[in-house]
Amino acid sequence: MHSVSKSVALTGSPMDPVYNIYIGYEPANDLVGISFFAGDVYVQYALHGADHVISVHSKSGWIVWDPTRPLALSLLDQTIYPSPSKSQGLLYSASEEEFHLASHGAPTDIGILANLISKDSGYPHAQPPKCPENEPLTSRLRRRVGMMITPKATTSHRQPPIKKKSIGKILCSGKMTKSSTPTTETAVDPEALNAREPPLVPKNTCENDLTNGDVVMHEPKPTAWDTGMVDMDDNRADEEEGNPPVQPGQLPWGAHRIIMRMPWTCNKDAEVTRFMSMAPEASSITQPFPMLVELSAGMEYVDCKICKALAQGSAVLVHGWKPHQAMKFSTEDVETYRLPIHQTVTWQDAHLRASLFSKNPSERDYTTQLRTGTLAHFVAEADNEDSCLNCLDLPVLIPEVPEFVKMIVDDQLALMAIANKSFEPYGFPSCPHPFAPRFMHFDMWRSCAWDTFTHAGFLTYPHHDAGGLAAYMYIRAGMQVWGYLHLDEVDKSDRVDIFEKWDKYYEHPMATETYRRNVKVGTVVLKEGGVLIQPPGINHMVYTPVPTIMCGGHFLSYDTMHLAEVALSFDLGLDRDGLQRKVYLMAISLPELVLSRPLFYQRSIIAMAAIVFLHPRCFVVQDKNQILPPPMDAIESEINAERDTAYRIMAHVVCDKWGILNPREELRKNMWRDPGPLVDLTFIAAK
Repeated sequence: MHSVSKSVALTGSPMDPVYNIYIGYEPANDLVGISFFAGDVYVQYALHGADHVISVHSKSGWIVWDPTRPLALSLLDQTIYPSPSKSQGLLYSASEEEFHLASHGAPTDIGILANLISKDSGYPHAQPPKCPENEPLTSRLRRRVGMMITPKATTSHRQPPIKKKSIGKILCSGKMTKSSTPTTETAVDPEALNAREPPLVPKNTCENDLTNGDVVMHEPKPTAWDTGMVDMDDNRADEEEGNPPVQPGQLPWGAHRIIMRMPWTCNKDAEVTRFMSMAPEASSITQPFPMLVELSAGMEYVDCKICKALAQGSAVLVHGWKPHQAMKFSTEDVETYRLPIHQTVTWQDAHLRASLFSKNPSERDYTTQLRTGTLAHFVAEADNEDSCLNCLDLPVLIPEVPEFVKMIVDDQLALMAIANKSFEPYGFPSCPHPFAPRFMHFDMWRSCAWDTFTHAGFLTYPHHDAGGLAAYMYIRAGMQVWGYLHLDEVDKSDRVDIFEKWDKYYEHPMATETYRRNVKVGTVVLKEGGVLIQPPGINHMVYTPVPTIMCGGHFLSYDTMHLAEVALSFDLGLDRDGLQRKVYLMAISLPELVLSRPLFYQRSIIAMAAIVFLHPRCFVVQDKNQILPPPMDAIESEINAERDTAYRIMAHVVCDKWGILNPREELRKNMWRDPGPLVDLTFIAAK
């Protein structure tokens, strides 16, 4: 008998009820001596798929499920309907109407649904369960799936907590293999945790042709990633037994009390990841300023607290928010979330990137690590032990955004404030007075929301996001470890000094032998239930221990423009018209926004003026006798009109009101990350 707990995600429900899925070969009515509850599901396997039986437990006992008809059940005083699903086999809906919506396009064949349920529950596809003959039924019912993270919710009448053992608890899954062994509550086989293969040498590569052992990973590569992470919490270990043993190829992260697999594609990756694992938690680094601030999503004025932390250059981790659609890194789940799954995407290949280390730095062409293919192929390759890929920034035009993030994405709020205004100096026959911008850069939208798909074992090297953009991220499947870096005494540096330090650092960002002298590193584990928000220009690296889908977006904030200006200056200015236009629109919307938000950080506003002033008007619209201009001329005319309007507003605030004629010089007078005092801008409010 095989079982797994799942949660029912009901819209508007204060708590997600839990139900159990059981898979076996006995008839449902023969399962005596076991307590079942309303909503539990039992899949009875037969010799032929057409003879499989799916039963749902109600107050009156087991009912054979007909996926074509709504079946109302009561679970924790809530009415639910088991619905067929093309990805999970069975899921619960909150109403009969939702039953029909969920059933649309889903299979109704019992054999197909039974196989989908077993696959979604982590049991081998279309395989009847096998248990030792001498194992009692009650013991078999307590078996859990090795790839399960933890139940999303519990109820008073559900399963008791797992008994704690010194070997630890499996926290997360990674690459699956056919030989994966289910874990149990009572024991974990140490041999099964550490199955090994011979050392990896990339195809068509001779170890003697490599330098410094950069490409060949001499430590054995793991084969069973579903047992890739073990909790080291002292509460899970008896004092006399100590922490779980660390096997070859595993890496303990003492600050987070977990053990992860090491990367295997490159010795340099393993070296940097090992250095990350020895770093303290980012939230414990408070000098010269907090590296990470942790908040709760239910906290009062959480958006204001986020903005305050970002303004001082601190990253923020908000606990207590999850995306509506939980999923796994699988073709079936991705197909329900992101269509079309056969779209062409571009990804990084860790093996190809590793091969570049055999060349001199000046000879490395990092574009050679890029490959293209379909998203379906990328997801399927996560089960290939020879693949370690990373697919960045796939645009999402219908994003799921946390409520507190919606309140801080000022570039998007600014556009909403003036979306029905046009600043063009002329019209055209069909619309002599344009009432809104007619053309927008797609780049303005694609940066607002994106998905990132990453295979297990991939290390994103130290960098900061280009364009002076802040970012938010959350996990839809899997997990990641983010490492933040503060350079030596960077808080005491002026702009010239910090640029010199950054130049030296990014010349050799992987030289871990110099980290202990020059860099403070702190790490944070990002998993489901947390949202990570980081300010512009923050240096970071990311390790992905299991296949992961990360969602997020870039944005500009009035509170962090002083940090954005520093990052833009270091990156040699604005290189995208879309980003440039966002700054103009943020300046233009100030007279509208100050009516509801009067206070702004002064140096951040000065920095925004510096960005606006940096690009003087360079295109003059000629009188074309009211003829509609070509698209390129039209979009440039819109941008130039917006630039002129933004210039006038910022000149009125910074030059006329504050007497600052050169904002860039003014920004050099104080500490680079200081946002300055709060000032009232209601004097520019729209009349």
